[in-house]
Amino acid sequence: MRPFGSKRPEVERTRVGASFQKNNVIMAQVELNKQAHLSEHFTLGELCKTSAKTQDGNIPSHVHIENLKRLCGWLEMLRSEWNKRYGEGNDPIMINSGYRSPAVNAPKN
Repeated sequence: MRPFGSKRPEVERTRVGASFQKNNVIMAQVELNKQAHLSEHFTLGELCKTSAKTQDGNIPSHVHIENLKRLCGWLEMLRSEWNKRYGEGNDPIMINSGYRSPAVNAPKN
């Protein structure tokens, strides 16, 4: 345990593909749990789907995942209201893109 007020030792972390490098040691492969439900009808994989091949794997941070959960709350309300007014009771909403990493959004040369 560190004494109160002491700083954590600096650790050099860089992204290598979908794995991390920490002090020149490649860490375990990071994968997205595509089946993780953010709400009743929406999964993390559905909101992070992309056809772009990037080194970062389009994997959101914990902060982005919390924001995606909030988004899914609104999408659930939209889905419910749509089905009350126009649908047949259980029509899905198809998500095209919910999260795009900076690498996915970067201009292609």
